[in-house]
Amino acid sequence: MEQSQVEKLFNWEKENSTAGTSGEKGLGIGLRLCKELLEDEGGKLWVESKLGLGTKFIFTLPICHSQA
Repeated sequence: MEQSQVEKLFNWEKENSTAGTSGEKGLGIGLRLCKELLEDEGGKLWVESKLGLGTKFIFTLPICHSQA
């Protein structure tokens, strides 16, 4: 994935929609919503991409310890 695409992935101000695997049109909001939901729970979501080699989407969530 090109760096210019990576920079648009989580930006609400820039339209970022590509055709799905079956050619369906998306809204381009899925990753943005995932990032917000994870951050609301104390987690993080980021992307690492190397053009021609692949792209990784990585997320973390804090461990929740229940108190009984």
